[in-house]
Amino acid sequence: MNELRKKYYPTVLQAIHLLILYIFIQSLVDFPLAMIDYFKDTEYLYHPIKKIGLGVGSTVFILIYGFRKSKAQLFDVFPIKFFNPFISSPQ
Repeated sequence: MNELRKKYYPTVLQAIHLLILYIFIQSLVDFPLAMIDYFKDTEYLYHPIKKIGLGVGSTVFILIYGFRKSKAQLFDVFPIKFFNPFISSPQ
């Protein structure tokens, strides 16, 4: 009756934590830029390089953070599965 259960990361609560962390990182940068834009009548917040950098940077941070918290091998967390592109659906 004593079965070993494999623990997976993230659980539902841990996934919510990662999502809140992502939103916090976004807000940490966006809020000061929005305040600067409002008071100085600039458009720092809408600069495309900033938006791309923040979006990619925070996503990569969350992926690395989650990978390290999982304490698993790289290919267990991010498996590479090949598929045949020539398979068509039956008609």
